[in-house]
Amino acid sequence: MLKMLFEAERHEPLTPVEWDEARALEAIGQIAAHAEGNFSESNRWAIHPFDVSAERARTLKPIYYGAAGVIWALGYLANVRVIGCGRSFAHVLRPLLEAHREDSLGPIGRPIEAYPLGDAGILLLQAKLAPSASAAEELFRVIESNALHPARGLVAPRTLGSLLKRAECGDATRHATLALRSGGVRAGRDFTGCPPGAQC
Repeated sequence: MLKMLFEAERHEPLTPVEWDEARALEAIGQIAAHAEGNFSESNRWAIHPFDVSAERARTLKPIYYGAAGVIWALGYLANVRVIGCGRSFAHVLRPLLEAHREDSLGPIGRPIEAYPLGDAGILLLQAKLAPSASAAEELFRVIESNALHPARGLVAPRTLGSLLKRAECGDATRHATLALRSGGVRAGRDFTGCPPGAQC
């Protein structure tokens, strides 16, 4: 017996309407307000019951698929004036990082320091929303300890070097030295991995 991939009653039906920017912005505002209204400092955002499993934390934290990513998205939408400035999340980032580190100890026995799934993404967000010398130093330490990880991808120092420059946390020369020492910079490319002059 075939099982439906979705429950129709949980979705708005498609309608033959023309694109309406005001209506789209209203919908984005409603989604953002719903996200802010459902945040709890103790539980953050609960994951969907379908995503609950024994090996997964009760709430997700990384910037890639967790609370840090939602906080970043809400901040971005406010910065580009798609939504109004809502609540501040700066004070929850440190507890979020500590909780994420506890989660990491279960499956692998040590912290995950990469950018999208680990400490670096949360620390970068903290350095942006609640800048301090200690946050910048901790972010640099995390990147340095992860610099030679064989999985290059988004954990590559060239990527994080760019993010650090954009976040303006710490000395840019110091971060450039780290990227070069770890082999992150490729010939003819900047920290983002883009050819000179390209819009990436």
